[in-house]
Amino acid sequence: MNEGKVIGQLGLIPVRLKYDKEIFEAQWACDLLVDPGLRKKGIGNLLFEDGMKRNMITLGNNPSPKAKSLMLAKGFKHIKSAARMTFPLDPSDLLNWVLPSKLKFLSEISGKILKPYFNIKRKKYNAEKSEFKYCDAGEIAPIISKYQSERKQAEILHDNEFLEWRVNGLENFSHRLETMKAREDSYAVHSHFLPYYNVYDWNCSDEKIFIEMLSEIFNEAVKSGAKTIQIMANNPFEEKLLKDAGFLRPRNTETVIQYSPGKSIDSAEYFHFTYYDTDNNL
Repeated sequence: MNEGKVIGQLGLIPVRLKYDKEIFEAQWACDLLVDPGLRKKGIGNLLFEDGMKRNMITLGNNPSPKAKSLMLAKGFKHIKSAARMTFPLDPSDLLNWVLPSKLKFLSEISGKILKPYFNIKRKKYNAEKSEFKYCDAGEIAPIISKYQSERKQAEILHDNEFLEWRVNGLENFSHRLETMKAREDSYAVHSHFLPYYNVYDWNCSDEKIFIEMLSEIFNEAVKSGAKTIQIMANNPFEEKLLKDAGFLRPRNTETVIQYSPGKSIDSAEYFHFTYYDTDNNL
């Protein structure tokens, strides 16, 4: 505050982080904003210093170049993480993001040319029958807990409390998320966040189940009016399944950056990332 006026903010989302067999209190740093007229005066630095006084692990996701530079100077470290995979239901929308400003006029033309290709890919994953059934979040919680107990990677703890909070939606931010499962080891959490359709968390035990899951996702995404489907691949098996289905991988992997008091997770080599861990915005 400066004479009663808000001049900057830093959001801090509380979570619990699991690494190997230990659970740590943590917080995602998000929405770092400073009044444009007061930048380069150390305000962002003061916000981070204040947030880090809470003596817990602080995490960042896809920081802007300026935020990243500030965080690295504060002792943050990178952790290798997931690949963000996208399927363009409307390729012109995706091209509009990647083309430079002077070439944006090509996005609509190129999108129309590419759309039949992605339509063909999508229709190949139209399963006539599916083992997936929609359910309450509590029914998939034991499956998620089982996989989290087996992994030694750093990741956000997705217990009943987290799922109940996140799946119910966030007022004025996101809709209620759909949860579905098949067998005792496959599940998906998904919903629209227009213009995107996000698969927030998922696991498929084999390719057959993956096809059934993707068939449901494609149908729901088209019905919602989404232009792009987004999903994370956390291992080579998942990435191959998605690439074979026509999903594209950008050059950069998901960026997770962390600061650990006492160096509690500095030895972590990978961060298992899902879409509902944070709001993907720093």
